[in-house]
Amino acid sequence: MVEINVAKPFTLLHRNGDRQHFAAGAHAVDEAIANHWYVQEHLASETEDGAAEDHEPSEDGDDKAALLAKAKALGLAVDGRWTVEKIAAAIAEAQAGKD
Repeated sequence: MVEINVAKPFTLLHRNGDRQHFAAGAHAVDEAIANHWYVQEHLASETEDGAAEDHEPSEDGDDKAALLAKAKALGLAVDGRWTVEKIAAAIAEAQAGKD
């Protein structure tokens, strides 16, 4: 199993017809899935230091979904009605507290 960081939610259609949905955030998957071209198109790009690179917010809420997933992974209780800015601020505060 390898770890992937999904930036934009998507559904992967397997050869046998099964569908696998990936929400934004971290997932542990088989290496074959991680290397699939369609999966690669939806992953967060990484900088040289290994941190996920910020992507431009889209009009369809993908940025908010990614932030909500990150907040959930950090154990934050966020409300889906929060703005992108408020969620990002809560994440930054939580990460600053870990340092």
